[in-house]
Amino acid sequence: MMYTVLLLASSLLVPNPYFQASSNTLAVRELCNEARRQLNEQNYSEARETASKALKIDAQSAQALTLLGQSEFALGNLTSAEHHLTEALRIDSTLTETHRALGATFLRQGQFNEAQRQFEAVLRSHPDDISSLYGLGFSLLSQDKPSQALKPLTQAYHMNPSDSEILTGVMQAYLKLGQLDQARSVLNQLNRRFANDYAQQMQLAEILVNEGAYILAIVQFQNLLKLSPDSYELNYDLALAYHRAGKEDEAAAQIHRMLSQQERAELENLLGEVEEKRNNYVQALAAYRKAVELQPKSEEYQLDYATELNQHWNPTEALRAFSAGVKTFPSSVTLWMGLGGTYYLLGKYSEASETLLHTSEMAPDNPNVYALLGLAYDAAGPLQKAIEQRFVDYVKAHPSDALGHYFYGKILLDQNQHKAGTSLDQAQQELSRAVELNPKLSQAHLDLAKLFQMRDDTTAVRTQLETVIKLNPESSDAYYRLIPVYRKLGEPEKAAIAAEKFRQLKDTENADAPREQVKKLLSGPNQ
Repeated sequence: MMYTVLLLASSLLVPNPYFQASSNTLAVRELCNEARRQLNEQNYSEARETASKALKIDAQSAQALTLLGQSEFALGNLTSAEHHLTEALRIDSTLTETHRALGATFLRQGQFNEAQRQFEAVLRSHPDDISSLYGLGFSLLSQDKPSQALKPLTQAYHMNPSDSEILTGVMQAYLKLGQLDQARSVLNQLNRRFANDYAQQMQLAEILVNEGAYILAIVQFQNLLKLSPDSYELNYDLALAYHRAGKEDEAAAQIHRMLSQQERAELENLLGEVEEKRNNYVQALAAYRKAVELQPKSEEYQLDYATELNQHWNPTEALRAFSAGVKTFPSSVTLWMGLGGTYYLLGKYSEASETLLHTSEMAPDNPNVYALLGLAYDAAGPLQKAIEQRFVDYVKAHPSDALGHYFYGKILLDQNQHKAGTSLDQAQQELSRAVELNPKLSQAHLDLAKLFQMRDDTTAVRTQLETVIKLNPESSDAYYRLIPVYRKLGEPEKAAIAAEKFRQLKDTENADAPREQVKKLLSGPNQ
């Protein structure tokens, strides 16, 4: 990380005027002075050896422990560095340099909350310590606390306006806050500093992409192409940035320019994504197919091609593509999911259930697999018992998955509908847990209404059905079920309104919602 390098250069290897040695012996002081000189000269192994000699004389020397920790940090031995620096602070908790060094060590290890605490300890006594301001800012940025990070980073920048790393941190804070105008202003300032520095400008582009600032990334890649117009990577990055920014026409034009110069599978696959977004399904399918032809050993391209067939074309062709895919990539969970889902779309429910059960063995923690299994349950026939057992195991292992609880509760409810006197307690428990985890899960509320109807709890039925309508005003099923509920509760006017809404919706509501849910689950992030 660049900020760790800066901390090393600006603070860790510089003598600290606040440093107090814990030993008064001349030998320890001389050895510590020598170790610090070696650190400043970047002779880290020698510094480690010298600090170790000082500790042999006085094992309780906080100064020697700190120098040893700094040496280990510089050599990349972070666990050892943390141990020595922590021990130094145990002996003397007031050591500014030690807190700063330990903060840098935690940063390098990704322990951002611990790093924050160390830098804050320095700033309490030395509020203008620029290295700690910088380190605190990046600790907070790494914890996704940009509003808190902006203050120390801005303060550090005002203390040293020439420091481009700190200014880059300020830009990142603005990006995370969504303040694009301020981020653009800082970006322009950094680009002026790095006018002819390709590597630095590229690093800025990577930051923009990582922060999802694709509009700014487009401009950055355009500027970089002025320095290296023939770079395939830059041209591809520009096309990708257009796509992610939603500028699909520009993305398509850029990709076609590149394809006119050389044909590549990744370009064709990206073109497939772009044409899909432009609703040009013929062109999308052709591009995805071409990507597979150019690189048949790519799992990603095979998946995208088969998925496109499923979404807009012929599920029979998709079935062949997914079948070929799992033969080539037998460990691919997504391809097996696609195969199982396609069997379902074709009405081959036994094959769908069997395939999805196999997929759940491959990926016992994948929530999408279990969502597909739950949808397949109704038509699974003799495999229903195996699916039920999968959900028993799944909800135990994943107690926070609302959909998992919903499908398991639905399975239990469906079983109880045909068994008079069977307890509904467990079904209610699972469905209630589902809506507790996700109150917007309208289907779980609808099934709770069915359950309360079986219990003859009219008030609870009404509550659940009215909740469904708030979440999904187009639910004809909820209005249909409300008609007798309102009548029973002596509210004929509301019953009439519900009946009218049902009549309006019954012909327009999607009668094949489970199939649409399957297609959505199979569509993937790019569709």
